[in-house]
Amino acid sequence: MVGFRSDGQVGWVCRFLVGLQYPIVNLLQYIAQMADALNYLHKKHVIHRDIKPENLLLGIRGDLKIGDFGWSVHAPSNRRTTLCGTLDYLPPEMVERRPHSDKVDLWALGVLAYEFLCGVPPFEELSGTKATYRRIARVDFTIQPHVSAEAADLITRVSCLPNEWTPGFWGLDAETS
Repeated sequence: MVGFRSDGQVGWVCRFLVGLQYPIVNLLQYIAQMADALNYLHKKHVIHRDIKPENLLLGIRGDLKIGDFGWSVHAPSNRRTTLCGTLDYLPPEMVERRPHSDKVDLWALGVLAYEFLCGVPPFEELSGTKATYRRIARVDFTIQPHVSAEAADLITRVSCLPNEWTPGFWGLDAETS
């Protein structure tokens, strides 16, 4: 990215946020910036499909930039079937090999918010890939006690199954979403 000086990957930075009592305001700003960026991409019919901390850059003014568009796709039909991305960020429809839409990026945003707040992905299962797939398919995660009610609500709302998405979720009306 020409003219963008990165202070580091968010993946590296967010591993330390929980223990440092990082201000929730900053975390919410990051999530809002990501929602804004994803809204822009989706209006251009681009699905990123690999949103995770390691693919985000943190600028000197605290702004986020999305990087690594290796799994992204221009999808005017908004329907895809490829299983791709990073295990802990995959949505249920991908692990179940069903068609997916740009909503996979919003799912990943919820996983990202959870990881920002808790330090680990919500579906991480150390016993193996199949166990992680099962937890994702069942949307089996627990909000940790230190997470505020507002943050828990955000995570719960974006971590719903695709048929539960409603127009205007991000405060946009159905015509602009």
